[in-house]
Formats: sequence, structure tokens, C-alpha cells
Amino acid sequence: MVYELLAGTPPFDAEQEDVLFYKIVDNSPDFPAGLSDAALSLIRALMRNAPSERLTAADALTHPWLAHADSSG
Repeated sequence: MVYELLAGTPPFDAEQEDVLFYKIVDNSPDFPAGLSDAALSLIRALMRNAPSERLTAADALTHPWLAHADSSG
């Protein structure tokens, strides 16, 4: 959702379902230009393949990108 909100498109897209599944499993989205390093860091941490390596919702809320947004009003 963070990716879609910032990029305006889903992170993975394809005409054919098998190609879409490959892109999801490969987990290599194309990031649009203009995203900050902090936003990229958050998105990558949320999209890790292994669930045990992904940020939890609580951890995401303390990520510098969200913490910065919260502190700026």
C-alpha cells in the first residue's frame, strides 16, 4: 500500500498472470524516480520475501520515514 500511495501504481504489473507471479516471487519492483531514500528503505523493509524479516506494523511506525513525517506536523 505504501508503494501504491507514493508511486500511484502497484509495485508489480503484467498482462499475463504467470509473468505477474514471477515478478512477485522475484520481488524486484521498479521504483519511480523521486522517492526518498527513507521511503525506499521503508518499502523494501515491508516487501521482504521472508515474513520473519519483514517489518511489523509497530516497527514500520517507528521507521525514520514515518517518524519524520509524524514529527513535522
